[in-house]
Amino acid sequence: MTSKTTYDCGEQLNIAEAASLYAGFQNSLKLTSHVELNAADVVKADTAGLQLLVAFSRELARTGGGLTWSEPSQALVETASLLGLDGELGLA
Repeated sequence: MTSKTTYDCGEQLNIAEAASLYAGFQNSLKLTSHVELNAADVVKADTAGLQLLVAFSRELARTGGGLTWSEPSQALVETASLLGLDGELGLA
């Protein structure tokens, strides 16, 4: 396993992209337990997308790893805050 991998979240963290995001996250888990998410381009996030992020973060923590952020967008931070998930996702 590599020490850390970076995953680009793209522009959409929502229900429409959930299957694709899930597949990408699963591939990341095969490589490492330390993932950096590049979320600079996220313009839309919804509950389903953030629930997926929470599950991914918890799985990384369960395996002794962790999730870090590279430039989370304002849209992502605001949505996480509105849903009360900013603390759990490390976006507070």
